[in-house]
Amino acid sequence: MGDQIRVAVHGAAGRMGLRIIHELQSTSNMVLAAAWEAPNHPELGSDAGKFAGVGPLGVAFSEIDPDAEVDAILDFSLPDGMRRLLDIGPKKPLITGTTGIGPQEREGLDKWSSGAPVIWSANFSLGINILKSIVEFSASRLPESFEAELFDLHHGRKLDAPSGTARLLGRAVAKGRNQDMYEVFKMAREGTKTPRKRKEIGFAALRGGDVTGEHTVFFLGEGERLELTHRATDRGIFVRGAIHCLRWLMDKEPGMYAIEDVLDLNGHE
Repeated sequence: MGDQIRVAVHGAAGRMGLRIIHELQSTSNMVLAAAWEAPNHPELGSDAGKFAGVGPLGVAFSEIDPDAEVDAILDFSLPDGMRRLLDIGPKKPLITGTTGIGPQEREGLDKWSSGAPVIWSANFSLGINILKSIVEFSASRLPESFEAELFDLHHGRKLDAPSGTARLLGRAVAKGRNQDMYEVFKMAREGTKTPRKRKEIGFAALRGGDVTGEHTVFFLGEGERLELTHRATDRGIFVRGAIHCLRWLMDKEPGMYAIEDVLDLNGHE
């Protein structure tokens, strides 16, 4: 590998892929080397930089090339696209934020990690991942009399509720309290005879406007409450987080890593 990291973006014509192409133009020591998309994608053959709004880059959208001269891969595609990548892609350091994956994709990631380092995450915001660690720590230290509730606010076009990030934070609460999340998650409350159970982890979701994302974890005690909040104002945080993780991953041995490793959170209280 030379001075520059030659990056292949998979899912390159998607919302996140285009943001990555845009961000790479102002990222030192990284350059777009390949822009991979699904077979029969309508943009195949067109210049990826022009489509991303940064001007011609001389890199055309193409199908996955197992022989491409790339140093690393950023994957933000769909599960079927991820499966194609894991089947035929060059075994290079891999950052993937593809969500909705199942056992087949996870098995593919495990196989890939035997030959190259891998990070998979549903959320590459560095702030959210710090918050996740703080939430787990807080849940492990506060007594159960502090009841946990989670709130998420997003734009009106968001399809899932509660958000995947809210569930991520809820799992952090459950882990900190050694709870089975499937037994304690309460996704909605309605009616007039629904008193709160002591060990529940409750979720509430609001949708409207153009809110990028806001999440708050409440620990509600007698006479006091702790509120831990993250507010996102720019979707670029996910792209910048993924690029930060990729830079960290480049000199690592093959294996599965996590953002906690990047932020040096594992084993730290």
